[in-house]
Amino acid sequence: MTLSLDQYARVVTALDLLGIPERAVLRAERISRAEWRELKAPFEARLDAAALDDHFLEEYVAASQRALAFFRRSLAPLDRDPLAWFAFLKCFGESPSPSRLARELGLTEVDLANLGAYWVGALPLLAPRVRAAAAEVAPRVPKIRLGALVYPRPSDPIGALV
Repeated sequence: MTLSLDQYARVVTALDLLGIPERAVLRAERISRAEWRELKAPFEARLDAAALDDHFLEEYVAASQRALAFFRRSLAPLDRDPLAWFAFLKCFGESPSPSRLARELGLTEVDLANLGAYWVGALPLLAPRVRAAAAEVAPRVPKIRLGALVYPRPSDPIGALV
């Protein structure tokens, strides 16, 4: 059994950033806790030994970015409505404690990263009048409907498909 860097980043994101229970993650990946410990050890050693200019760190950052997208969930209306997103973003930016605001709303760091990445790509595609309206919207937090935070079934589980 082998472990790719993308698989490693996906599991680490689930366990360390999202706090998804290890049992659920390892079950979806079709491996035991002992197998995970054995498979992850070389990656952890490589990361611990890496210098700042090590190309491996760049590869890990890229794998981590791909892992974030694996955990995209519905965050209506922030993931659909540009005016709601920009109203929230202004409120978030003006908050004395943005991380606390996010936690109180049930948003994770991964949610915020995925929303930011989505809107960076979507913003240029919006009609100019919508972009202008978004720039003028007042800061406010809309009622957010959070999709379930789960470990999706990977298309490339670490363990063998049976």
